[in-house]
Amino acid sequence: MKLNRNFIQISTTAMVTSAVFVTYLSISQPNVTQTAKARSEAISWDEAQRLMLAFKDFRPLRVKYPDPANADQEIKEDLQGFVFDANHIREILNDNHSKETPDEIVFYLGQSGVFPDGFLHRSGIINMIAVGSKDGQLLITDKTATSAGPSIYDKADPCPPNCSR
Repeated sequence: MKLNRNFIQISTTAMVTSAVFVTYLSISQPNVTQTAKARSEAISWDEAQRLMLAFKDFRPLRVKYPDPANADQEIKEDLQGFVFDANHIREILNDNHSKETPDEIVFYLGQSGVFPDGFLHRSGIINMIAVGSKDGQLLITDKTATSAGPSIYDKADPCPPNCSR
């Protein structure tokens, strides 16, 4: 009889604690139900910095690169963005190998591996892929070609370390 009463007390305490914890998390989290914007729009640099800070504060992606001051060491930092070669963007827009002029450029995220990033944590080696799109269709003429094939670019340089100053 005493065991049943203790079990009920422990179970009730666990349920109340869980309810309080879940309620706290739902109240304290930022508005995660906000939907993505359907189309791009011009924003101020202040707004862009606010969005970047919100990304960095939430759960940033990470990068790892050699320390320029000490080749034996690596630096791990929060990913801020990617840097694309302007000529690659020009090719997608003006000299697309599909022979069509895109009305959009689609940027996809990919992953080419992982690296250890602290105790029991791993971060992905993130890639950004750019490809032109017209009327909602990707401009891909040959899905396997890499040379003189579709105008698709990978390996945008991560920022850091390749940030504009």
